[in-house]
Amino acid sequence: MSGGDAHPIYAPMLLPDAATATALRNQTGIARAFEHFDKVTVACVSIGSWEPGISTVHDMLSDEERSHYASLGVAAEMSAHLFDAEGRRVGRDLGERCITVKTHQLRRVPEVVAIAGGQRKGPAIDAVLRSGLVTSLVTDTSAADYLMTAGPAPKSALNRTDPDGV
Repeated sequence: MSGGDAHPIYAPMLLPDAATATALRNQTGIARAFEHFDKVTVACVSIGSWEPGISTVHDMLSDEERSHYASLGVAAEMSAHLFDAEGRRVGRDLGERCITVKTHQLRRVPEVVAIAGGQRKGPAIDAVLRSGLVTSLVTDTSAADYLMTAGPAPKSALNRTDPDGV
């Protein structure tokens, strides 16, 4: 519809180990698609709560893995990246197994539009907004009402920088 070219990535989002994910990222078609990440000017992402049926990543993991990431305080996921309630990335090892855009690439995108709604997703939306990765939010009134009572994100989360460069 926009007239742009599509650059699909034909791969599962989550792989069993980092070596398999690395091998897939190096395949010609996938590597070419990844080259476009640094040229993106508007990214649309979804936000998932860390619970069954609402988080794609949660549902793909084993019970053991879910327990491990829950112990790290996971409250939300976006683009296969996990965040705690304060918006800090947790479970970075999972990112090595995923075929997804890296957070440092998302930080360079001028407009990152998150799409999520529903009162159940309110805490997850709040967590991702606190990460500083999102510039705009498309949501519904129930999630917006939750966010209005949650209060503003700390100013440090709003500057879109990441101290450890990821």
